[in-house]
Amino acid sequence: MQRIILIALTCLLIILGLIRVFHIVDVYSVPTLSMEPNYKAGDVLLATCLKSPDYNDVVAYKSMQIVTHPNSEPKKVTFLGRVVAQGNDTMKIIDGFTFVNGRPIDKDINLKFNYIIHPNELELNREILNELDAKDIFEKDEFPVTIITISPSFHDKLKNKDQIRKQNSKIRNDGRYLTSMSSKIKEEWSMNNLGPLIIPDKHYFILGDNRNKTIDSRMRGFISEDDIVSTVIE
Repeated sequence: MQRIILIALTCLLIILGLIRVFHIVDVYSVPTLSMEPNYKAGDVLLATCLKSPDYNDVVAYKSMQIVTHPNSEPKKVTFLGRVVAQGNDTMKIIDGFTFVNGRPIDKDINLKFNYIIHPNELELNREILNELDAKDIFEKDEFPVTIITISPSFHDKLKNKDQIRKQNSKIRNDGRYLTSMSSKIKEEWSMNNLGPLIIPDKHYFILGDNRNKTIDSRMRGFISEDDIVSTVIE
């Protein structure tokens, strides 16, 4: 009897090991704010390599980490992000939203953006802004404006919303990223307005849902299908 139990446990451990090694089922903890509002830091996600990524799927993928020191040895680590374009697609980002082959791809995805709010509008909206987490309000006395991180639907509830506009930062291209995008980034492109770009065959363009608080394909570049580890199944 003990021999049977031992054999059964050994087989179970082998099966579990194979499942892990071949990414049949992976478990990930969301490490940052990059996938808010859909996934918060600390949320646990299940993923599998048995499902090929499709548009708007969240995937685990490998990409080079940020090079923070001249003597650092770059290596690939695993990140989470949402597939917005695939090989041979023509992609463009307009006011933060992604269009692929002329059609909106993420209009039904709940996204977050940074918005710039001036003192008058800040005071006018103090009550409703109290609904936000402290991490979503960047307010400093020495700065003339406040940055709030909200969804477009929350923005629609604000008073004088036409005066509260998205922050349109430049794409970082300062040599800290090992990226296929460096030679493609044009001076007039920004985090919210980019392209058109043609995605190389067998590659993906992957973005975070928290569009101003993520390091994604806008800086990391195109992600090879060989670097896709697994697709999230919730």
